[in-house]
Amino acid sequence: MKLKLKAILVVSISMILLITLFLSFLRPVLLKESIDLDIENAVGETNRLKNNIQSTLNSLGKLNRDWSIWDDTYNFMIDQNAMYIERNLGQETLENLNIHFMIYLDSQNNPKMEIGYDMENNKVKTLQDGFYKEFLPAIENGGRMSKELLVKSKNGFSLASFESIYQSNGEGPSVGTLIIGRYIDESTIHRIGEELSFELDIHEVQSTAKERKQIRVEAINEQQMKGSFFLKDYTKQSMIEISFKMDRNFYIQRKNIVNNIGISLFLTGIIFVFLTIFLLNRFILSRISHLSQQLDIIQVEGNVSSRIIPTKNQFDEISKLENSINKVLSSLEDKHNEVIHLALYDHLTGLPNRLAFYQEVARRMKATDDEVIVLFFDLDGFKQINDTFGHEIGDLLLKEISRRVQHISEENNGMICRYGGDEFLVLFDQMNLQKLEVIVQRILAAIGREYEFNTFNTLVTASIGISRYPRDGTTIEQVLKNADQAMYEAKNKGKNQYVFFHEISK
Repeated sequence: MKLKLKAILVVSISMILLITLFLSFLRPVLLKESIDLDIENAVGETNRLKNNIQSTLNSLGKLNRDWSIWDDTYNFMIDQNAMYIERNLGQETLENLNIHFMIYLDSQNNPKMEIGYDMENNKVKTLQDGFYKEFLPAIENGGRMSKELLVKSKNGFSLASFESIYQSNGEGPSVGTLIIGRYIDESTIHRIGEELSFELDIHEVQSTAKERKQIRVEAINEQQMKGSFFLKDYTKQSMIEISFKMDRNFYIQRKNIVNNIGISLFLTGIIFVFLTIFLLNRFILSRISHLSQQLDIIQVEGNVSSRIIPTKNQFDEISKLENSINKVLSSLEDKHNEVIHLALYDHLTGLPNRLAFYQEVARRMKATDDEVIVLFFDLDGFKQINDTFGHEIGDLLLKEISRRVQHISEENNGMICRYGGDEFLVLFDQMNLQKLEVIVQRILAAIGREYEFNTFNTLVTASIGISRYPRDGTTIEQVLKNADQAMYEAKNKGKNQYVFFHEISK
């Protein structure tokens, strides 16, 4: 075989191996990381769904406790005063309470009053005969009862709160039980879905003797993930699944990146092979051998920062080959650095992404024993602006908000990252509470300033949750979860404000 053909074969095989080894290493790493991030994202969103359901149960319990220790309720159970119903159980009251039914049972579990409310048609309705009997098995005889349960009744599944009726001072025996409930129907699920920005689906599933995990996430295909929350009724005989689908944004993005890198490397490899063959026609075997040795070393090490050492005092075609090889390696290094940048930075805002944020938090936690402060915020009303004016305006708004908050965070040795959608994280080192509150107020003010676009102006606000390591958590996940919980508390308190996690955890 001629030397030229041997050269063609050797160079071609070497280049193919280099690209294959590079992609074989890069592709699994990037895709595995994106799969983990998609799963983590789906688990986080499913936990948000779980917390929303739990919050609904807790609010029912709080509402029921307020009514069950009310003296008017206690007296009504004794004298059946019609004025109590007229004053307290009218349409407007039931609508404000956002419930579907109230059942008053005496101490022998006989119904004293049953009233239902049709939320869709906004009117009081009569409950089915014997409807209360569906809830009797859950009532405990003797002692004070206070609990919230999922109950399957004739009208489907419902969240129900059970409270013993006492005087407000707590004296005397209980005169009965008050049951307040809310159906988990399509309208309720639709409302929860709007709060979580997801289209939710609900259906009954077979309850098996084997314990099923409450939360499950799974990949439907390469495009979507499915998150499911399973909730059993108090008898553990029936179960509902509330689920949603979400795009696998991380996987899709990384897969496109890997494919583009593969194409770039392939084209670069073709250029490299032809250039090398052209120069090898000079048959300067000693220098070619030296060059081949250097290429083999780079190939084995897989170090993209390595370069060919040019032959000294030589300015011919082989010298050009050496320089050209170095340019190719520089291009590969640039592509490698670009991949790393895409892996750590948000493509829209240019901010660090959640992976970079985790790395920075871990670095700061390891570097010092001092406190690390995490702000978790999202935008109030952003979805409405995005839906009304389109994603282009939404993207411009996200960029401007990122710029404003980044300016404030960098002034205080902080770091802001885009967590996803309209959610952001800000990281600060330890500082006194007064200074921190001043910074947070500056962030709220900066976000709340008017935004000017080509044809209109608009406003948006933010709700901020604050948690601190190690006070509010000993791991990154705990600190972020608690900051997220504090942020939702800020939303519940009226939005455009901030809440510390320790304030709601007391």
